[in-house]
Amino acid sequence: MNNSIEFKGLKHYPLGDANLEIVDGKLSITNLSSSGFDGVLIDTESKGEWHLKFDPIEELTAGQALSVQFLGVDNRNRVKTKGEIALSYNTETELPEASVNSWLLPDVVTLVGYLDGEVVYSEDYTVPRGPETNYWQVLLFLLKLLMSASFEYKHKKITDPDGRVTTEEEWTFDVNTSRQGTVPNGDEIEVDTFAVKLDREYPEGTSDSETAPVTAVAIRATGISEMTLVNEIY
Repeated sequence: MNNSIEFKGLKHYPLGDANLEIVDGKLSITNLSSSGFDGVLIDTESKGEWHLKFDPIEELTAGQALSVQFLGVDNRNRVKTKGEIALSYNTETELPEASVNSWLLPDVVTLVGYLDGEVVYSEDYTVPRGPETNYWQVLLFLLKLLMSASFEYKHKKITDPDGRVTTEEEWTFDVNTSRQGTVPNGDEIEVDTFAVKLDREYPEGTSDSETAPVTAVAIRATGISEMTLVNEIY
């Protein structure tokens, strides 16, 4: 692809029919259809930490969703999805929700809620799997979700004396203002930031490409006409 736009020092590529343009120092992403395939691919250059901030997006309603994919490569340079987060509207509860692709997670993850920079919730969960579970709801917002959000990815690699490798990852989304929500065990919490923390263990001899940070992040919108990226920090 040769139609990339550089923004904040990183290359950005349009996905689907999206148009990318720098406007007033921000990256405007327009021509987003309801197909769910339009958006932006960001080459994060395997940064161990990456943070993205959006301009506010209107409240999520039926038919709207925002999907974030974290992409990596294997030892044959094949692209693979390492994780997915989605913000969408649940038509059964008539509330916005945050969910993650359970099939891309280890058996146990930690869900963490923050308010004003302090941890107000932390719980380990066994990740549900089964034919009826793909996206696992990790937070159901009791208040309408205005998508003034940012996403963050953190990666740390630890090698023990026996050569075994553990990677620690954290995927965070920040709604920038206090929201009430319900977590999987039924607890109601008040947070402005929510994170999924996970560890992956690899045997000795695992390729460096398998344990490396994500190489790119793909963001797609459904039923949202425009996205504006304000800043990226890495």
